[in-house]
Amino acid sequence: MSDLLIQYCKELRFSSNLIENAKLLKCEDNLEFLTELFKLELQNREIKRKNAYIKSAKFDVIKTFEDYTFEDIMIPNSIAIHDILNANFVKNKENLILYGNVGSGKTHLAIAAGIEACNHGKKVRFFRTSTLVNQLVEAKRQGWNVNT
Repeated sequence: MSDLLIQYCKELRFSSNLIENAKLLKCEDNLEFLTELFKLELQNREIKRKNAYIKSAKFDVIKTFEDYTFEDIMIPNSIAIHDILNANFVKNKENLILYGNVGSGKTHLAIAAGIEACNHGKKVRFFRTSTLVNQLVEAKRQGWNVNT
């Protein structure tokens, strides 16, 4: 029976842990059981999606806002800190350009904002400025139109 369930999960594109979750559930009736099982499956997919977004962003390290202080960062009055903390600038299609002295927390802020955007279901890509410039120069050298 387990092999048949695994096959059905593959065909329906459910994760294989659906069977493990089903074994753990204790419910009053079949509809409650299915509701809880599908809820767990959706939660699992959301976690996998966020992890995939974080992996594809190619962050150097994982940083969050948990231990970040804004003491060494100057933020323009037009930008609210909560908009950075919630990655609202991504939803609003606004740029966030960070510059300043070495050690002021630019990379930490950029990565934490990127992680938060991934957690809100947005795809991001992390670049160090030098790497991005080198890639653009190389693309232009190869004849790519980097203006579009």
